[in-house]
Amino acid sequence: MSGSIFLVPTSSRTQILVVKCLINPYCTGVVASQDFGKLLIDSGYDLLEDTVTTWNSSNGVFETSKKITLSLGMLPSLCKKRAFSMDINIMPNNNCSFPLVIGRSIMQNLKLDVNVLKNTFDWQDLTVPFAPRGHWTDSRIEQFCQVHFLQKEKAKKVTQDSSGLNSEDIYNTNIAKPVLKKVVYEPADLNKILAGLNYLTADKKPLLLNTLSKYPNVFEGERGDWKGEEVSIRLEPGSKPYYVQGYLIPISQREATKKMPIIHLAKRRSEMTIMKL
Repeated sequence: MSGSIFLVPTSSRTQILVVKCLINPYCTGVVASQDFGKLLIDSGYDLLEDTVTTWNSSNGVFETSKKITLSLGMLPSLCKKRAFSMDINIMPNNNCSFPLVIGRSIMQNLKLDVNVLKNTFDWQDLTVPFAPRGHWTDSRIEQFCQVHFLQKEKAKKVTQDSSGLNSEDIYNTNIAKPVLKKVVYEPADLNKILAGLNYLTADKKPLLLNTLSKYPNVFEGERGDWKGEEVSIRLEPGSKPYYVQGYLIPISQREATKKMPIIHLAKRRSEMTIMKL
């Protein structure tokens, strides 16, 4: 199993919808989250009645009874010139790690195989390595489409051509690297911070402020210097930085974490991107 991106035009062909997807041979068909289904409906696709199908997943058992037929879908991170059609079963909720899961029924039709020994996708005559874990961030998806699809294929009709991207073109592209901004250090405004701690009573806030004020160096906003023994980190020859996606809290525990004091959990960014053609 490996993450990828799925691209489909709106019914009017004036925009493209891009979502993260999971290519999973252990899933029998194709399922999409409720939100992705609504996005497709809002984009002009019809929601059709279908037979009731029961699915077993890591997040529990669920049923689907509606589907959306897509006449033109793509996996541009594997090949930017191959298009295919498929039916998508719409989930009744969003209890899934990916907005779209592509299973073995479509994989068999496309002759798309997942080689877990070599960590590659084998798509007929193409071999594409798995994306590194956490690779497909929102910004990378948008940049990938700009570099490899929108700019080059905007005026061309998508065809089922056999050529695709070379493996080195996908994850090591000419995508512009983020610009590092200069860090500006500013002293922490303790009074303002304490004013926002609503879980503290009025009599406890002055006590905490008094304690924190005893250590002004900690909150002065300047970079500190290590005053202990010299520290060194040994790296293997040829080592390269590795990006890992942050740990995702299981759905069953998310409600509990929202009630935790002090810890403020940032809302997960949307995994769906809409781009104009």
